Amino acid sequence: MFTRRDIGSKLRARREAVDRKERSPPPVLTQGRLQFKDHGGAVKWFCRVSDATQVEDVLREWGLGTGLTTSLLISVTGDSTSLPSDVTIRAGRGLIGVIRTTGAWVVADAHCGAMEVVGDTVRRVEASSDFRPIVIGVSDWSRIKDKLKTPSQHRNGIYTLESVYRGHVSASPDYQSYQSLKRAQSEDGKSIGDTVDPWDQLDTCFTHFLFLDVGKEKERQKVRASIDSCIATGRFGKSEETNVPVVLTVFGAQERSKAAIRLAAKNGHSVLVIDSQHDGQVLRTDDGKPCPVKVFSGGTAEVFAQTLMNAVISANVAVSECLRLAIVWKMPEHSILALLEKDRKWQDDEQTYRNKIFALALERDIEGTARLLLEHGVHVADFCTEFLHVLFQETCLKKNETVKDIRDVERLIYQRARVKLKLTVTDESGKAVVPGDQTAYLGLFVWALFAHMHEVATFFWGQLNNKMAAALLGHQCLQWLKHHSESEEGREVVRDLMAEYTARALKILDGCYGEKKGNAKKLLVRRRRELGGTSCILLAKNNLVFIQHPACQAVLNDIWIAPLAAENETNSTWRIVLSVFMPFLSGFLLVMNRECAGTRGDDEGASFCNTATNCCGCFRRFYRFFTSPIVKFTYTKLLYLVFLSLFAHGLITESKYVFIVVACWVATLLIEEVFQLCTKRLQYFYDTWNWFDLLAIFLFAIGTALKYNSRSREAGRIVLAVDFIVFSLRILQAFTGLRNIGPMIIMIKKMMIDLGYFLIILLVVVVSYAIATQSIMFPESEPSMDTAFRTLRQPYWSIFGELNLEEIEDDDSCSHNETEWRSGTVARCPDHVSKYAVPILLGVYMLIVQVLLLNLLIAMFSYTISVVQEEADKHWCYLRFKLIRRYHDRSFLVPPFIVLYHVYQVAFTVYRSIGRCAGCMEEEASDAFCKVFSTSEDERLQIWEQMQSEMDVEQPGDRASLQSLPRRQRRTEHDRRRLNEHTFTVYQDNHDRLRPMALRSNRGTEHDRRRLNILSEEISSC
Repeated sequence: MFTRRDIGSKLRARREAVDRKERSPPPVLTQGRLQFKDHGGAVKWFCRVSDATQVEDVLREWGLGTGLTTSLLISVTGDSTSLPSDVTIRAGRGLIGVIRTTGAWVVADAHCGAMEVVGDTVRRVEASSDFRPIVIGVSDWSRIKDKLKTPSQHRNGIYTLESVYRGHVSASPDYQSYQSLKRAQSEDGKSIGDTVDPWDQLDTCFTHFLFLDVGKEKERQKVRASIDSCIATGRFGKSEETNVPVVLTVFGAQERSKAAIRLAAKNGHSVLVIDSQHDGQVLRTDDGKPCPVKVFSGGTAEVFAQTLMNAVISANVAVSECLRLAIVWKMPEHSILALLEKDRKWQDDEQTYRNKIFALALERDIEGTARLLLEHGVHVADFCTEFLHVLFQETCLKKNETVKDIRDVERLIYQRARVKLKLTVTDESGKAVVPGDQTAYLGLFVWALFAHMHEVATFFWGQLNNKMAAALLGHQCLQWLKHHSESEEGREVVRDLMAEYTARALKILDGCYGEKKGNAKKLLVRRRRELGGTSCILLAKNNLVFIQHPACQAVLNDIWIAPLAAENETNSTWRIVLSVFMPFLSGFLLVMNRECAGTRGDDEGASFCNTATNCCGCFRRFYRFFTSPIVKFTYTKLLYLVFLSLFAHGLITESKYVFIVVACWVATLLIEEVFQLCTKRLQYFYDTWNWFDLLAIFLFAIGTALKYNSRSREAGRIVLAVDFIVFSLRILQAFTGLRNIGPMIIMIKKMMIDLGYFLIILLVVVVSYAIATQSIMFPESEPSMDTAFRTLRQPYWSIFGELNLEEIEDDDSCSHNETEWRSGTVARCPDHVSKYAVPILLGVYMLIVQVLLLNLLIAMFSYTISVVQEEADKHWCYLRFKLIRRYHDRSFLVPPFIVLYHVYQVAFTVYRSIGRCAGCMEEEASDAFCKVFSTSEDERLQIWEQMQSEMDVEQPGDRASLQSLPRRQRRTEHDRRRLNEHTFTVYQDNHDRLRPMALRSNRGTEHDRRRLNILSEEISSC
């Protein structure tokens, strides 16, 4: 039977149990943001948790795991103050390297001695890069609860409540401030017992805080370990297939840290102890198993990373995961090779797994690791089939760009580099696959350039056989990057890379041209099927430095006169001019390439001959004469002069019949521009001369419409007169191929740009002066177009010396009577005050315009001329290339007869589209800029180019040694190379001038012998 005392004790026990239950913390007690008032108002996320809190949900609320993931978790605990300073410094440097390379998260005790190392490490990482690591601080709630001020208690009411409770912390000095105070008090001999405990301070290096509201130390250790396990297994990693590796990093081997080590070993986490005097004691878990512990006692950052990797391996982490981490951490190649030998998936030849590892190495821009993986089993063609479009998706896309498969990669490369790469073929199942290793290397090379991974790009460029073409393709890709770079520094880096790839191509071409000139010229025009059927000289269409090379100019010389023989002693200038005016004589006066090859005994002259036109008869020579670019150019300009003469005659005499002829001629020009637009598409608008054509045709249409309207006849005549000026300026294109005049046209173009900027300044000065003088001379003027014209007329012509001082002074021909000058019978006299004020303003105005601004314009023009003059030869070679390319592609029918050729093109296109000519386009077309050689010849040229590129390719050490020189020595070396190139160019020019003089004495005999052989062959054929 219960006594009253027993019943009372039971009631008290029940009441105490209820009170304890009510006081027990809920899963989430308080969460929100902490503001560090003494640190610029820095705001950090925080949460008060207990052993029942789902930490994973808290991290998800903070946005961790959705867009922010990690490949490693470093959990830091212990006391660094007991360790030598050199050990902590080296460990901190090692942590900096690991965090920067892996993007690791850090979970650290916010109240222990390791906080100093963690804070210094995080600040150094943030200072040295744009990366902001995730650092979670763990501390006791009891250390901070008294300093927490809720928004409701805050006087200013700055912080408001959101969906959850938020708090405000005023943590006055941080840890470093406390350390300074501690040292100062120790030096003064004062007691520091009353100062704030350093471990009660919170460091602003932490991005998030977790405050543990747990009673006993043992329970706090378990909650601390559960946080690490939650991040490891909560899918916060970059890969959903594996957990995030956790490395418990313990500073010092204190007794209180042994429990944390045992818990980490029990949870399968790695343990790294940083201690210079580790006693080697083997710790064991509760079930008696030894704890795998690695010790770092000093060394470099690489040693720390290697020790950390060994700690991960010792924790029974899968070898495949260790291999992935080793690549992410950019470990040495021997370490990765050791893991490859242990990895069963790699040894079992699982291509998907190998491709993923190789893709990881490429994304990390690790050239050495990529080479190592290729040497140990990665099939690069299979990799590109499966992963090339993935690489482009993750690293190379801009806004509004999508890549879903490898065919989209081809389209993307064409949009950027204007090169139709053929990266795929269709297999038996209809799937697009990469056909071979060379094609795969080419695709990876382009990807690496667009992804700004230049070391990897250099590696893949070295694996290619066609290095010269690949270097020119790299220049094309880098040119797109330069135009789309957002900073000047980025554009400067890209310009240096463009110069580097151009130098590589030029070095290979120098070796080829120095050994065999004929083969070098063939290499420049050889069709590259792997590059979409283009050639090196077409890839270099925007590369002014490469086009300037003597080999390219020799090719252009041959194309310019082809199919005529290019030798001066064979087809002299007078023969060509006479044949232009009397074409029927071309079959007798001129010699074609094939004829030169037959008489000389070699095949250099026949390199540009089409085998389909191997007839040496007079009629065939007559036809081929009109297909020569120089002949098409000559006839086009002669007929254009006829057109201008007719246009001028029509403007002056206003002859109706002449104007009809001119209108029909302009219609043919319009048809020509439409066909060019359909062929070139957007590239059409990149040519300035095309804009001249469109403007001239547009003005002609407007002027014609206005002229035949009785109300606007005079306006039509004015528009047509201006149109004649535009048509006349169009003929300047004919002079771009001349060495002296071509660069002048470039100068005029650049000077017009300078003039545009100058006119902005001049406009401000002229308009301000004009309005000021008008308001002084003629106040209360009526607003009209005549007033605006008179206001600007005198200041503008004053620039050229027409001061018109009589308009400022009074004379008998003007009147001050408002009634008279408003009626328009008498001119208005200027105001009396203008006699004194306006001359002063005019003097200041003339001083600014004539002395300052005009001399500024002259200086700008002088600078532009000097800049262009330094590279005059380069600009001339580039303009000449464009001119030859333009007239090579034109029909032999010149305007206005070219309309017949366009009718033929339309008819042929319709005929082919209805299936009447199914095999018309199956055979590859060949032209002088992109030739199709026979299979044996093409293979021979490819092998020869590969041999030359292996001998002449620039070694990395050469460039490194040049970059290691001081700036002045590098400049001297650069000048020396330019001097050598200039000397070689001068030698070539003099050689070209002197060679005809040396052969002039034998030219007659040689020519007679050649003609005799030709006539003998014709007699034999008859």
